[in-house]
Amino acid sequence: MRSIEELIELDDNSIQRILMCLDNDLLSASLIKSSAALKEVIFRNMSKRAADMIRSEMNLIGKVSSEKMKECHANFLKLCNDVLAGRVVPEKEKKKLRADDKLRARLKAKSISEMTPTELGRVLEEFSTLARVNGILSLETLISEVCDSFLALGLSLTVDGTDPDLV
Repeated sequence: MRSIEELIELDDNSIQRILMCLDNDLLSASLIKSSAALKEVIFRNMSKRAADMIRSEMNLIGKVSSEKMKECHANFLKLCNDVLAGRVVPEKEKKKLRADDKLRARLKAKSISEMTPTELGRVLEEFSTLARVNGILSLETLISEVCDSFLALGLSLTVDGTDPDLV
């Protein structure tokens, strides 16, 4: 990206990843002289409370010198480009990746008949969390990792949208 106005062309998921890495002060200062369309895209991808807080900060900052604005835009663009290129990963995604790795290791190590009830409960809870946070289709990537055919079949049926009574 060469201009912050190009954010308008990004999908909501990419914008949300960028917002997770941005400092509120930098975002507020960068949005002061930006277009209404860009502000709408940014605020649409934030909670109402966070958007109100950024608007309030923008009002408190007031006028910004063109030199300061160029510096803010340059820092903003660098961070956006780094996030989009994968050089900067939001902390929330790092935690998710670590949790996914632990779950994959657990699924490869034991079948459900070898798991204690507590271990099985944790695995099922992690499946539930993944499905709730990332959507039911996110479980599809785990099916090939499951060493237990019974559990793999249950996951396949769930992802395929089979009636829960049949699963």
